[in-house]
Amino acid sequence: MGRLPLLHRLIDAGTRVPLLRRRSFVHELHGKHEQQILLGGGYTAWDAQHGLRFEYVVPERICRGSGREMPLSAILALVDEATTWASIGADRFRRPGASLALDARLIDEDRPPQAGERLFFESRPERIGRTIGFETCTVHDAATGRLVASASHVKYLDMGRAWDTIMGPLFPLAAALAGVAKPRAPPEVLLNDAAAFETLISPAHCETSADGRAVAKFTVGPRHLQERGVLFGGCHAMFHERAGAAAAMSRQAAAQGGALTALRLCSMRVNFLGAATDGARLEAHATSSPSWRGAGRLAHSRLMLAESGSLRSEARMEFILAES
Repeated sequence: MGRLPLLHRLIDAGTRVPLLRRRSFVHELHGKHEQQILLGGGYTAWDAQHGLRFEYVVPERICRGSGREMPLSAILALVDEATTWASIGADRFRRPGASLALDARLIDEDRPPQAGERLFFESRPERIGRTIGFETCTVHDAATGRLVASASHVKYLDMGRAWDTIMGPLFPLAAALAGVAKPRAPPEVLLNDAAAFETLISPAHCETSADGRAVAKFTVGPRHLQERGVLFGGCHAMFHERAGAAAAMSRQAAAQGGALTALRLCSMRVNFLGAATDGARLEAHATSSPSWRGAGRLAHSRLMLAESGSLRSEARMEFILAES
């Protein structure tokens, strides 16, 4: 069986396993194969040169501003999903693993993707080792071929001997058992319901200061999770972006005598240090650099459990001035 048919078989099996959650954060992004295939997208090709292709129509749901821009943190979240499936399809033990680091950068900082555009995410497993996997991803505009963003993903792959046995030599039996179960219907997510998505990722409370600091508070809910019940890596990124933007904008407002200026995230790297589960209360502590570095203002954010201060992830971001 070729890689792409095998991958589609694994995706179908995932909709049948009752132990996996049926609604995930990627569903909220309208970024699942089963959602995009209805729009002519999903995982459509896999070859040696370009890797695994995921075709994605940008929904208005996740876009912001008058230009209806897709934020870089959403691109990074989809890179997490697409590169994970590329790793699963290329790995003989089909391990999803856990993210150690994710990064992404807009190539044309003045032209982010917009609602309605079709993107190609092309993910390549560069190296899959015993414990660590390295993947890269490029994002192109389907209509023009323009390179939109480049990204990379480092994953911890060791999932134990039981997983390796079930998904390795016993995989034909496991697949047969999963095939017996009935597929579960995908959750209903409205493509144009931007207000619902904005509510999902906005902090419950955010405090800022003129010296470029911000503390954004979030409570993890079921719709922030991935299928295995922990906070999705791309959701970490979107929480960090909100805190980092608040810090950068407060610094910018102070520098301009209180005038607010729109900022656009143009690069981001997230390092993952721990998991968060349903009901966890999180605080993102962000600081912004006091001066411009080249074309952008830098920000750093630390996402931690509110009760213990235990660090869950940290991010470094660069923002530029945006017209919209």
